[in-house]
Amino acid sequence: MYMKSILKYSKGKGNTYIVHLNDDDVTLYDDLIIKYELMLKREIDEKELDLIKKEQYQLESYYVALKFLNVKMRSEKEVTEYLRRKEYTREVINEAISKLRKQGYLNDILYGKSFTHDEFVLTPSGPFKVRKKLGSIGLSEAEIDGILSSIQEDEWLSKLDKLMKKKLNTYRHDSVSSVKMKMQKYFFNLGYPYEMISLVMENIEFREDEDVIIKEITKLKKRLERRFSGVELERQIKSKMYQKGFSLDKIDDAICKAFEN
Repeated sequence: MYMKSILKYSKGKGNTYIVHLNDDDVTLYDDLIIKYELMLKREIDEKELDLIKKEQYQLESYYVALKFLNVKMRSEKEVTEYLRRKEYTREVINEAISKLRKQGYLNDILYGKSFTHDEFVLTPSGPFKVRKKLGSIGLSEAEIDGILSSIQEDEWLSKLDKLMKKKLNTYRHDSVSSVKMKMQKYFFNLGYPYEMISLVMENIEFREDEDVIIKEITKLKKRLERRFSGVELERQIKSKMYQKGFSLDKIDDAICKAFEN
């Protein structure tokens, strides 16, 4: 049997060493150096070296996944997809995932709970959007149901109420009906059900600022008086303000004040 001579060792990156053979250089993790007592050997046969290289490949996938997990918690699906992109074989990936799971580095339920907490506290996302995100990282419907059940409906309502009141300031130039439509669309896209949105909106005071209405009418007046005047100018302004969702009685009052100036 052909034996390869081990000439020397040199430190590699991280926890690896480069084994310098008489006809090759092999990079190995220190785990394998210790396991196969290579520091004590001066020669190694090809069969044993092939076995060590195979284990090195397997161990490499494990350490690559571990480094990926050191950045932040991940789901099994995310780690699996990451290793696939690194072009490891299915068998090697499955073994790495199994090892990480046994060591406690992978736990989809704990990760799902942490992920949901961060989504609830740090983002404006609603329950539908959080559910979709949890599904995308590989959790089952049953697992998602269990995780989301930890957040009560009144907690979502409280969160939505704060978000709506803050968002309301961005619509101060719109009519009440326009604001309500925009709020419904905006928060539905964030993952809140219409029932929840409607319930919160019932407890929010929507008001049309007369100064805002007058300002809008004044802008329209300046733009339209180049083509219209008198009764027709007022009719055009009323029509456009009504299309914006303002009530006719408030439009009439504001027109009187705007035309006085």
